Amino acid sequence: MSSAEVSQQDNKVAEVRCTVSGEQFLGWFRISDNQEITNKNTNPTVVTSGNQHTLRFQPVRVQLGGKYACRAKSGQKVVTIKVQCKYIINVISSNSKTGNFYTY
Repeated sequence: MSSAEVSQQDNKVAEVRCTVSGEQFLGWFRISDNQEITNKNTNPTVVTSGNQHTLRFQPVRVQLGGKYACRAKSGQKVVTIKVQCKYIINVISSNSKTGNFYTY
């Protein structure tokens, strides 16, 4: 099994599919705390169809970024989820002498 990297914007949907053939699928795990991802968790969730096990982030959130592992009996595949934040920040300042406001 090899590693992969997935990038997605905050508040979008991301899916990572892991195919396990000829051996037992053990689950998707968040590496930072070795926590198995179950459907009891609200986000992400695991969707299984045959031998394909999809880790689905809906929606993607900044705090969900990190490394996740698809584990099978013989090893694991690690994927790094990178979340891109795109926020628009307006800075408004005022000139106390003139009373004018400026937006940057």
